[in-house]
Amino acid sequence: MVMKFGLFEAMSAIEMMDPKMDAGMIGNQVNRKVLNFEQAIKEGAIKVKDLSLPELIGIIDTCFCCLITWLEGHSLAQTVFTCLYVHNPDLIEEPALKAFALGLLKVCDIAREKVNKAAVFEEEDFQAMTYGFKMANNVTDLRVTGMLKDVEDELQRKVKSTRSRQGEQRNPEVELEHQQCLALFNRIKFTRLLLTALIAFTKKETSSVTEAQKLVAQAADLLPPIHSSIQYGIQSQNDTTKGGNTNFATTKSSSRFDIGLVYKECAH
Repeated sequence: MVMKFGLFEAMSAIEMMDPKMDAGMIGNQVNRKVLNFEQAIKEGAIKVKDLSLPELIGIIDTCFCCLITWLEGHSLAQTVFTCLYVHNPDLIEEPALKAFALGLLKVCDIAREKVNKAAVFEEEDFQAMTYGFKMANNVTDLRVTGMLKDVEDELQRKVKSTRSRQGEQRNPEVELEHQQCLALFNRIKFTRLLLTALIAFTKKETSSVTEAQKLVAQAADLLPPIHSSIQYGIQSQNDTTKGGNTNFATTKSSSRFDIGLVYKECAH
C-alpha cells in the first residue's frame, strides 16, 4: 500500500498538539464553551437582527480579513468559518448581513472551484477543503447578486437622505449616520462587484473577460473609501479564555487592527 506523505502532512505532524504551533489547540482553556450558530442564537450570544451600522461594518471588515488569510494558504475552518454568520445565512434576519454572508460564501466557492480546476497549486499554498461546511449551494449566484443589489439600493437611499445640503446647519449625529451608511454601502457594492466579476469568469463567451475587467476596475475604485472608513466599524475581540465563539457583531474592543493590507491585496 502506497502512502502519500507530502510536505503539508509532514509540517502538520510536526506542529500537531504543540500549543505554540498548532492553531487548533485549546491548551489550558478547559472551561471554554463552544457554541454552534443555532446555540449562540438561542443563548443570545449573537445577534441576527437589528444590528447597528458599526456592527455590520465591523463584521464585514473582519470577514474580508479572513477571506484574504484563506487565499494566502490557511484553511477555511480557521479563517472564513470562524464567523458564525456564514455557517447558516438562512437564519440571519438582517438583510444586509444575510446578503453579505451569502456573497462571501459564493466568492469562496467560485474561487475554490477555479483554483481546483487549474490544479497549479501545492497544498501549502492553498487549502480547498470545506470541512463539511455548506457553501450556499442552495441559492443561485443570480439570487445572491440580486440580494446584494437590493441592499445596495436601500443603503443608497439612506445615504442620500442623510446627505448635507448647501447652507444648512449640520447635525453631528446625522453626519455620523451618513458616513456610516456610506461606509456600509461601499462594502456591499464591493462584494457585489467582486462576486459578479468571478461569475463572469464562469461564462464561456470571450466578452466575459472584458466584463470581468470592468467589474474589477469598479471594485478597485471603492478600495480607498473603504480603507478610509475602517474606523466606523466595531472590531472583533477573540478572547477564547472567557468561553464562547468569536462573535464579530456584539463584541466591542478598544484595540483595532489595521486591515489596509486586505484591501491592498484585493487591489492586486
